[in-house]
Amino acid sequence: MVGAPVAPGRARLLDRVGELVREARALGMSEDELMALVRANLVD
Repeated sequence: MVGAPVAPGRARLLDRVGELVREARALGMSEDELMALVRANLVD
């Protein structure tokens, strides 16, 4: 749900995700392409 209260750590994370989405869009990437890139680069 958009605008739902979140813990401060999660709020910062959501802000960073928003920045990544905006940057990806500026590069002409779709959200699916961004998610594929993120999944391909996950480190455990």
